[in-house]
Amino acid sequence: MGLSLLLAALSGPAVAAPLEELGAIRAAFEAPEPPRTMGPLFWLHGGETPDLIREMVGVMHAGGMGEFTIESRPHRDYLGPEWWDACRTAIEEAERLGMGVWIFDEKWFPSGVAGGKVLEASPRHRRHFIVEVAQVVDGPGDRAIALPAGEEIVAVVAMPEDPKAALSDLSLIPGPGRPHPRSDGRPRPADGASAPTRSAPRRTTSII
Repeated sequence: MGLSLLLAALSGPAVAAPLEELGAIRAAFEAPEPPRTMGPLFWLHGGETPDLIREMVGVMHAGGMGEFTIESRPHRDYLGPEWWDACRTAIEEAERLGMGVWIFDEKWFPSGVAGGKVLEASPRHRRHFIVEVAQVVDGPGDRAIALPAGEEIVAVVAMPEDPKAALSDLSLIPGPGRPHPRSDGRPRPADGASAPTRSAPRRTTSII
């Protein structure tokens, strides 16, 4: 008995409320002026005249759109004067028509580079990755390990199979495939060909 009353108390309002809301939504869409809930992407390429921008905003409004998002990816002058002039024209026309406007926060995904302008102003802010190239080496002597071109060598370490053995830091060993270490402590550029290693029997040599 108690369980039945509890279920009735929980289910009654929960079932009635959605039906009431559905009826209100149906009535709104059947009204002469239905809600303007659609919002397309508005692609600006650059070169559009103010009159053309106003015309395109008007077409969206006439089609029942209540808002739009200014799409930045194809624009030729992103964050430049032409871009801001186009945005201003679109926003002013949308305001006149009672429309909402959204603007993407970046030219590409992911955001944070301002369409490449961050790197143009400050190359040191580019992304950096650490890559490991590893090869198992048997016996002492020189070995050649192929390296990706254009990378910088940070360290070369030999990991012994015996867990009790010490690591071998080979970063300071020069060779024909790798330049001598720099005195300033900065990473050494890889030549894209190979890096020699000298290790004890059976070690995994990792180049960072």
